[in-house]
Amino acid sequence: MKSFELRSLTRSSFVAILSSFPAMYYRRGLKEIVLYSALALLFLTLVKLRISNTKRQWLVSAFAVSLSFWIVTNFELLLSAKFELFTFVWVVWIWMICFVLLKPKSNLRILRIVSTNCIVLLSLFSLLEAPFHFADISRKQPEDQFGFVRLDQKSFYQKAYVDAKAKVKENMKVFGPGEEYGKVLDEISSVDELVTLKDFDGDYINIKNGRRVTVGSTGMRQKRVLVFGGSTIFCAEVPDSMTITSQLQKLALENGYEFDVINFGISGIRIETQFNILKTVSDLGAEDTVVFYDGVNDLDRIYTDALAQRYQKSPWRQIGKVANEVENRSWLMRYLSPSSYIERPGVRQDFLDSEARQKVADDWFAFDKLAREYVESKSAKFVHILQPNLLTYKQGSNASGVRKRWSDMQTIQRYFAESATPSSQIINFRNTLDSLDKTPFVDWSHLDEIGDQRIAEEMFKVLKPLLDAKKK
Repeated sequence: MKSFELRSLTRSSFVAILSSFPAMYYRRGLKEIVLYSALALLFLTLVKLRISNTKRQWLVSAFAVSLSFWIVTNFELLLSAKFELFTFVWVVWIWMICFVLLKPKSNLRILRIVSTNCIVLLSLFSLLEAPFHFADISRKQPEDQFGFVRLDQKSFYQKAYVDAKAKVKENMKVFGPGEEYGKVLDEISSVDELVTLKDFDGDYINIKNGRRVTVGSTGMRQKRVLVFGGSTIFCAEVPDSMTITSQLQKLALENGYEFDVINFGISGIRIETQFNILKTVSDLGAEDTVVFYDGVNDLDRIYTDALAQRYQKSPWRQIGKVANEVENRSWLMRYLSPSSYIERPGVRQDFLDSEARQKVADDWFAFDKLAREYVESKSAKFVHILQPNLLTYKQGSNASGVRKRWSDMQTIQRYFAESATPSSQIINFRNTLDSLDKTPFVDWSHLDEIGDQRIAEEMFKVLKPLLDAKKK
């Protein structure tokens, strides 16, 4: 092979590999990088075979590769007339590479130098990023060493992926647990402050009639327990059979109680949205018991609103958005956690001293009263539970000394606890998980199947007197 042809092939291969680097951030997998490299090399070869004019070749190559990548990554979105913004960044990356490596030398020296340095810098960063993606060593941040549960080490999680791979070999379209949850999140809709889920049929997560399936619930029993909450009631971390509502249903049937447990959990919702969804239950009546299990999303909303007040001015607002977006894309940056440095000063102390308590009263406790009055007007029973989280967990009690974020949130958490008292009839599950030998936390608020089981057991204890009264 002639040296010129060898250099040309080497240059094309180098362009193909560099062009595929964003696949690591977009698809997050080594196989995707190999696939996109092959795709890029194919289009570069086709262009070279069709065009001999080197002055035009780099331009057509850049157009061909970027267009193919854009179509492939947006194929599903194109059908719904939606677009993934990240792929436009990918197109810019490809054009920059083709300009530096394929375009004949020209008088655009400064632009070439700048582009070359950008490519070198971003390529080195991507090489550093690779082990964090492929070995998954960045799940815990340096400042957050609380021994969180690794779901990928759970037998049920591993089994789900084994089953998914087996079905893929049979040419069946399946998703892993995380992918199923992503599909569910994509289908959440919000209209006039009413959040709803679309039905979904999966191996790990199933949604029917807009509600996650509760194993053992028939939908035909006269008595019902309607459980409202956010992602900690939806329980995406575990399969249908291990959610709080499914384990509560199992306990009820084992103890001779004939009622259906219905999961009204939707990721991200707060007590206000729970109340709005509750009002859509047209057949709510005397045989029903309504359970509100919340506090985490409401707490996080108060904190993030307070943080925004401090950093809503330029340039901190823009820097924060960029830092969060970079962390969402890069596991290396998630490990370094630049957003934690931005948040390090925390929220204003005067907010913690006065406004935070009023926020809890206005944004959380006020809706407890509205929901309680509404349920009682329907002759049903109402149970409101303040859920536990890392800030209330005994092994996470040192969180406030680790990061200012946790210290501020722990202060706000105390205001929630002040509202959850016997006189207010709000039950505080603060210490419910303390007796467990190992941490049940997947992150600061979500639990594994052991934590979900303990919550279900404690919830059943709370509900049992109410259910016994209905038997009479």
